[in-house]
Amino acid sequence: MRYISAIIYLSSIHYLKTKNTRWVGKNNELNPLIKISSTKIYFSLIDFYLKRIYFITMNIIEINNLTMVYNTGHKALDNINLNVKKGEIFGFLGPNGAGKTTTIKILLGLTLPTAGSVKIFNRKTEKADYRKKIGYLPEELGFYEFMKAGEFLKFLGRLYCLKSNSLKKAVSYCSSLMEISDNLNDKINTFSKGMKQRLALAQVFLNDPELLLLDEPSSGLDPTGIKQLELLLIQMKNKGKTTFLNSHRLTEVEKLADRIGFIKKGKIVKIINKEDLLKEMTLEEAFTRIIENEIQ
Repeated sequence: MRYISAIIYLSSIHYLKTKNTRWVGKNNELNPLIKISSTKIYFSLIDFYLKRIYFITMNIIEINNLTMVYNTGHKALDNINLNVKKGEIFGFLGPNGAGKTTTIKILLGLTLPTAGSVKIFNRKTEKADYRKKIGYLPEELGFYEFMKAGEFLKFLGRLYCLKSNSLKKAVSYCSSLMEISDNLNDKINTFSKGMKQRLALAQVFLNDPELLLLDEPSSGLDPTGIKQLELLLIQMKNKGKTTFLNSHRLTEVEKLADRIGFIKKGKIVKIINKEDLLKEMTLEEAFTRIIENEIQ
């Protein structure tokens, strides 16, 4: 850290000397007042770089002692803890009814937990402004079927407060990502399940999100669509985006995830780096053995 600070300080002085010679006195020395200014620049640069370093290494998602008990008495989540780092793809696996979708709903602030805490971008989920940085794909899709696909994307874009030119560019970009540009004037009620899934995936990227919350994203896609989705998520990762991936397609998670969390009956039973796991067995083998309590 001292080394970094010294570089920043010297760089700021060099900048002042080379960019504005009137600040330099005899013997190429900085004037006293400029020394004060350079010191301010020095601390400002340190503050800037420290914030950048923190953001790069921060946890995008922090879940602590999270519990969810419904009015029926069913305990959907039982004291779970997990963190998701910036820029990683985190796979979240478990059998039906394990609590995966409930976790996502709590992350979005759509459901309030019974106990525990959740932070997104280091902000509590009670603060709704964090959602503008999230792209969300629900497991069960809902559309205004009478709308055209382009109208639907524009409608959602306006909810993100995108204005005229920005909205037009966002719709064009997102529709091209999922190869539905030629279908924007078609009504949604004419779409197949796979085309509706492509449309739903397109809306995920309207607001250029930093965090993707995806619940069964490849459902209904043909093999070409699945391949396109996988390449897209890798591209997002390379741009520093973070993905929280719920999926029953183990091959998809095995290809994409950096770390994998296994949940059963509302409890996290294991979190492991994918590379460490694959040295010993396939993800399918691991899933079966972990869920059946053969591996702790």
